[in-house]
Amino acid sequence: MIELTDMKILTDDAYLSQVFAYYQQTLASDTHRQAWLYQLGVTSKICRLHHIGLCDRSLGKQLDPDDLQFRGCMQRLGLFKPTGHELFRGCIVVPAYNPHGLIVAAYGVRYAKYLGPGRPRHLVWYRGGAYTEEIAFPEPVEVLSHVN
Repeated sequence: MIELTDMKILTDDAYLSQVFAYYQQTLASDTHRQAWLYQLGVTSKICRLHHIGLCDRSLGKQLDPDDLQFRGCMQRLGLFKPTGHELFRGCIVVPAYNPHGLIVAAYGVRYAKYLGPGRPRHLVWYRGGAYTEEIAFPEPVEVLSHVN
């Protein structure tokens, strides 16, 4: 029998998968960002292989404002800020998966040339906070981590 806490985890996993699939689709349709990644040595094949995506602020605009369950889940997980803005807004995003294929972390790098004061270039999100096991990010994170 599935417990209520198990149902919440299943729902969280489904929502996370949808969000990162959306980011991947967004990157696949943005030739400008694909060209930027290509200059860094990250090809479209690598993007598909590692589910690399683009958070361009469009997800929040696509959502039904009355879908409080989804928004609440994303805020609880830390992917949406209390203001409703996406954590990775303006970033190329690379998810990391556990051995069961579930998203447990993500790395983001802002692609804007100039950032406002206090805006970090690189972001790392961990599901549920700290992990006792090391999370292995895919190889493209090494390339993106050198973007200044």
